[in-house]
Amino acid sequence: TLPELNEEALNFFADAIEPNADLKYIPIETKEWAKANDCYNNVKHFVNETGKGQANFGWTIAKNQLFYQAIHHSVYFDGVTQLDVTLSPYGLQKTLFLSGTYSSSDFGKMIPSIRKNVYMEKDGDKFNFINELISFYKIVENWKYLYRYDDGIHLRKNSKIEEVIEYYSSIIFIYEKEFLEKEAKNPIDMGIKDLVIEANKMSQLLRNLSSSKSEKEAFFIVSKIDALMG
Repeated sequence: TLPELNEEALNFFADAIEPNADLKYIPIETKEWAKANDCYNNVKHFVNETGKGQANFGWTIAKNQLFYQAIHHSVYFDGVTQLDVTLSPYGLQKTLFLSGTYSSSDFGKMIPSIRKNVYMEKDGDKFNFINELISFYKIVENWKYLYRYDDGIHLRKNSKIEEVIEYYSSIIFIYEKEFLEKEAKNPIDMGIKDLVIEANKMSQLLRNLSSSKSEKEAFFIVSKIDALMG
């Protein structure tokens, strides 16, 4: 969903990403030639087509029941107004855009999403559990976006790394589903202490896996993860 601009947690989140940057809604007008998830090239194409304007870089922000999420993004700017020419990755009709930058060192790379808990520390187990989920996402996305096929973790053949990513993404889905089911039954006292403990163990195992030095060590950690999920 699209957050409201006056949400306190949203503004803390935005300020942590880009201090004192502009945060506002921008209309979406997708073009027939625009490709999904290709905002940089879409804006470049539009600038060439119109013969004016430039790209503005930053972040598109949305939220679900668990966390806010910011995805690095590019929109068109004609010198007066901004326009998003790319289909929303969240399926929304307008973009909540946080102005930012695009470092030259990041050119050609996928930039991992940034997430923030919708719960506060006072919410106890809910807050702790979602933080663990966010940690899972970060680890998996680091594998997906930052590792090349010829370095990093060799759990199986290099060509199988996408299968590894898909497997651990499914673990995240299982945890999210169980959390939301428990919250729907009893939002005040969810009884998720055991789930938090299990998620914490899983998070540590994933961290160990991401820093494993050999295939043998990686397979040993994978076996412990499988046992925890079983």
